[in-house]
Amino acid sequence: LTLNSYNTVFTAIPIVIFSLMDSPVECLETLMKYPKIYNTSRTLHTGIFWKAQIKAFVDAAICFFIPYYATFYSGSDSIDGLYAVGRISYVALQAVVTLEVLMIARHYTTLFIAFVLYSWFIVFPFFYLFDWSMQILRVPDPGQAGMSTQIFSSAAAWLQMICVIGLSIGLRFSEKGFKVIFYPDDVQIISEMEVGQGKAEAIKASLLNKRLPGVKNAIGGS
Repeated sequence: LTLNSYNTVFTAIPIVIFSLMDSPVECLETLMKYPKIYNTSRTLHTGIFWKAQIKAFVDAAICFFIPYYATFYSGSDSIDGLYAVGRISYVALQAVVTLEVLMIARHYTTLFIAFVLYSWFIVFPFFYLFDWSMQILRVPDPGQAGMSTQIFSSAAAWLQMICVIGLSIGLRFSEKGFKVIFYPDDVQIISEMEVGQGKAEAIKASLLNKRLPGVKNAIGGS
């Protein structure tokens, strides 16, 4: 149930909006000026495939091993067991995926940001509804009874989520930043050229506006 919800409810909408509304450049005419970039794409090859597999393995290891080794077994707020580790990892992974979509987007709209936030926050009531549904259907699982309340009220569980999210997003952000700075692809180069042209036009407009009052005064004086 949680796996199907992950693919259809929690992560699908932001990705659909991102794929439909986001653009690598500000103006589509920019892409039309450089049609060769469609023939020089290096997004699909063996190296990219294995790179994606390694990144997935590292993210999975971060999301699992930090909660696994950070669990403790004593005290009134003890969070231990498979279900505790699983839920902490699940919530952290959900945050990492949605934040990465937000991080790589170039255009932000209210709708896009709203659904990104929805995709993460909907996880919390989902787990409570999951617990209540087992009680209503009279198929309670002793290992999951009260687990959501116990986890979400534990400062240690939230600290584990923050550590997982921070480390995973930090690695992804560093990798993307390194690629943009040292190994940009053609679309990124064109995008930066477009940004540079926009800044140049804004500077020219600003200088022109500063000169206009003096021109107007000279015309009025004559």
